[in-house]
Amino acid sequence: MSSRYTAPDLAARRLAARLVEKKDLVPPVDIRRMLQEYAEVIETSWPYSSVDALVSGIGSGSRPRVFLRREAHRRRQLFTMAHELGHILIPWHVGSDACQPAYDVVGLPSYGQEEQADIFAGGVMLPDRWVGHLLRTHGQDMDSLLNESQAAGLSAIATVLGLRRNLFAGWVFIVHGPENDRLVCTPGTNVLDYATNRADLRGDALDFGVVELNGRRVSWYRLYEVADMPKLDGDQRTNTEVLRTVLQDVAGDPQTAQKLEQRINGKIGGILRDSAGRSPHEMFTALEYRFAQDGYEHLLAYPDFRAWLARKARDVNSGNTKRRRLESK
Repeated sequence: MSSRYTAPDLAARRLAARLVEKKDLVPPVDIRRMLQEYAEVIETSWPYSSVDALVSGIGSGSRPRVFLRREAHRRRQLFTMAHELGHILIPWHVGSDACQPAYDVVGLPSYGQEEQADIFAGGVMLPDRWVGHLLRTHGQDMDSLLNESQAAGLSAIATVLGLRRNLFAGWVFIVHGPENDRLVCTPGTNVLDYATNRADLRGDALDFGVVELNGRRVSWYRLYEVADMPKLDGDQRTNTEVLRTVLQDVAGDPQTAQKLEQRINGKIGGILRDSAGRSPHEMFTALEYRFAQDGYEHLLAYPDFRAWLARKARDVNSGNTKRRRLESK
């Protein structure tokens, strides 16, 4: 699971994953039928377009009631129903609430109950295991990935944000709308310079394309280069010895080298947790991009540092990590 979430939000995503496993969910998910298993569902009309649904009776001992705004677009309503199911099934969500789902959001400094319900909804409608299968099948082929993801039946923005949970840094999407466009990037992607100048985005992209996604045009851009992964060379040094060789040269003194080592190990741990289930080459590519973006590009000039990144990617892929070794004892 992703390190981009804090405890309650990670729990919401895990709860969605358990529901997917229990019911063996594959898109398109019949979310209305599933919601009706847990609540009375009532469609009605009201004049407030900013409120898509209202749920009442959670934690009261009686069957919850979910009121859906009849005028809402069908694709949006699907996500809304999954959002309300999140409120019902997430244990610490109690009482009644008026909801305006914002789709799956990642990267906020903190998450309230509405954002947690969005995370849950994204995990149910676009399950992580299903998206993972698409990624293993299509790799860098974003046209195919987006086209196949239409099976979920969600709106273009909900689909892109759902895929975003499982993509590495270095992807940017523009969902074109009738009134305005929405810029979406994967966590760890530096797009501040492109917010006002889209021409530079296309110029800097190493690959790009345009897909018609559930009635909306979506432009996508890949900003990272697919890396040339160092081959196994028979070096007998441990991973720690390889890294420290580089850092001693870079830092100049033991104390600075130790602090730098701690920062690097913390960073690589988070990236590799986000990369679970991907190939070593994909992990290595993600590591190179993130370290370059986060101010460590000078380290990538050292062959030993790139070799260390490659080792870490291979170890995670094979299960040869410190935690796994300790668990096996």
